[in-house]
Amino acid sequence: MSKLIALHLDAGHTANGNPRRLYLIIDTQSGNVVDAIDEGHRGHGAIPKDIKVVFLYGTDRLATTPKEYRDLLRDAETRNKAHARVATNPKARYGDNKRKSRRSR
Repeated sequence: MSKLIALHLDAGHTANGNPRRLYLIIDTQSGNVVDAIDEGHRGHGAIPKDIKVVFLYGTDRLATTPKEYRDLLRDAETRNKAHARVATNPKARYGDNKRKSRRSR
């Protein structure tokens, strides 16, 4: 199993003062980006507990542009949607199954 690392990227703040920070999750074996998680105001708590990552302590946040921040989040959302479509687990494919389909109503 390969290890995952989390890079902390910072694109400053919005005009309203909200932070634009994210964690870029990278697979160390393949070098591929696994996910980009918006930090918001949650800090390390933004990363789900089921994702085991190694944080790169001793490094500050890495500066990025607002455009790169948006692009990384958009790419991660697209990647997650594509992954959910091919997943065999019904909960992964359809969220948490709280909403009933139209056919079962």
